[in-house]
Amino acid sequence: MASGFLACVASSICGALLLGVSSTHVLAADDLVQFNPATCEFGAKLEPYYDKAIAKRQALPAEVQEEEVSYPVDLPFHGIKVTAVFIGYEWHGIYFDAPPEQVRSLFRQLGYRVAEDGDMSASGDEVAVTASIIETSDKARQQGLSALTCGV
Repeated sequence: MASGFLACVASSICGALLLGVSSTHVLAADDLVQFNPATCEFGAKLEPYYDKAIAKRQALPAEVQEEEVSYPVDLPFHGIKVTAVFIGYEWHGIYFDAPPEQVRSLFRQLGYRVAEDGDMSASGDEVAVTASIIETSDKARQQGLSALTCGV
């Protein structure tokens, strides 16, 4: 019994390392954000909000569907708030009510590899999926102070 349990733990740790999450801190299964930098998935709890953002975007005239569309969330996540989800032409992400330095620090505490500039990409390949925690600007500032954005 114990060896099966240890094999499961070892497998989970190896999987977490491959996804860019260290073995020391792994997100709890009930965390709001279950971000996977290799696939740009943010987790099941945010899916209904993305579904609403997609519906909102599809209701727009075709000529503006390439613009970014957001949908409010306003839910807590480890001492900060996820304020909205957003989708763009080849990217999507989440907005936070905290500055990027605080969000980067939080994700590091949760075990993610986050570079000083906020890069969280799982690969060095320039055409692969890229992820980053950035400071918002201008219009996006109404949604949050920072964003975790992921796409190609």
